[in-house]
Amino acid sequence: MVSRLFLVQNLQQYDENVVPKLSSLIACGGSNNKRLSIHLDDAVEWLSDILANSGYAEACQWIAVMTDKQKGFYNLLGDFTSANEDEIINALNDEESDCQFVLVNNKGKAGINVFNLTGICSLRI
Repeated sequence: MVSRLFLVQNLQQYDENVVPKLSSLIACGGSNNKRLSIHLDDAVEWLSDILANSGYAEACQWIAVMTDKQKGFYNLLGDFTSANEDEIINALNDEESDCQFVLVNNKGKAGINVFNLTGICSLRI
């Protein structure tokens, strides 16, 4: 079985705009969500633990969040840096940026242009 990363790296020889970095969007619940869901804060904590246990560098900002009230980046130690939506999308598209995951609530469902978005997960019903 051929991995997505291998396929993307192969495509790069034909189009220099292809970036081998893979990004994922994760839809989470928020404080006002009445449906069964995983709250965004819990998802950040769980994803941070998973990435740290998988050998990701703790000081790097792997996780972005976009909600009505909060936009920015988390490192795996829980430190937060504010950013706007354009900065988050640019980081997801930038091969040199650490950011690979964006957790959203009431944002990012339409009109988001992340060209290397290969994973979409919903933690909401």
